[in-house]
Amino acid sequence: MPKKIITYVTFIAFLHMVGCYTYDQVNYSEFREMDVYSSIGDDIFLHTKDSLKYHMSKFAFNVKDDTLHFNGALVVGEQEIPNRGTIPVENIESIEILKADGTKTAIMIGGVTLALILIALASSHSKTEPKSNSSGCSGIDYSPKYY
Repeated sequence: MPKKIITYVTFIAFLHMVGCYTYDQVNYSEFREMDVYSSIGDDIFLHTKDSLKYHMSKFAFNVKDDTLHFNGALVVGEQEIPNRGTIPVENIESIEILKADGTKTAIMIGGVTLALILIALASSHSKTEPKSNSSGCSGIDYSPKYY
């Protein structure tokens, strides 16, 4: 029984770590107000006014003198071409950031937890019911007993 409990708790903790994430689009001023290192995922997609899309890590850029200096990739179709460069802040149209969605994560963890509890109750209930091999005519259990 303790092994089952440890397995369930580990599984639920894993689901919490995986969580549900969504990409949110923010403008540059909203992005500057965020705590980038703790509130978002590792990936950042930056869209410029000239319709270019850049992919970078939250640790691979720096803003200095109204210019974003980055080490990332230029996204062309489905390909990413390694790129290092600068983008003036006024040329940034939007920024896509990966954020954890606490509501979806809580719903997912609650649903999985409820399912695991129901499965555990159903399996424990089926083990405790007495089984009879009798024909049911006399109500007496004629199955062999071993002592």
